[in-house]
Amino acid sequence: MNAKQLMEECPLAKNRLKKWFLDKLEANAKNFEQDDAFKQYMIETGITDDQIETVFKEGGRAALDLLDEYELYISVVYSKKGFKIWINEKEFGGFHSDRKSAEEAVLIKAVKLLEERLTEQLTKTEDTDESREN
Repeated sequence: MNAKQLMEECPLAKNRLKKWFLDKLEANAKNFEQDDAFKQYMIETGITDDQIETVFKEGGRAALDLLDEYELYISVVYSKKGFKIWINEKEFGGFHSDRKSAEEAVLIKAVKLLEERLTEQLTKTEDTDESREN
């Protein structure tokens, strides 16, 4: 998967992922009783684009909780023919020969769906703001 290209195509989803990871980092930092300077450094530096891309390349599982928050529920189902991918009980594509390719395909689709939802939310907010001005 070309995570960099995916994140470039889906900037709203990328920013939401970065915020979500930073929120998790800050919550965990509060519970981290060790080095205060390290905690502060981690909070201030935040999450880089490269780190978000690595999450998708190496372990997209970390993003599933965020996708769940937007009611994008992912399933990878195995049968003798291979692996099928589903989002919210809707099937996407054919069979994949291995789990890794199925997970990659479903994460790409889910990020694009997240981008659509975030764009719709942004558009509704802009429409509401414009109607208030008139």
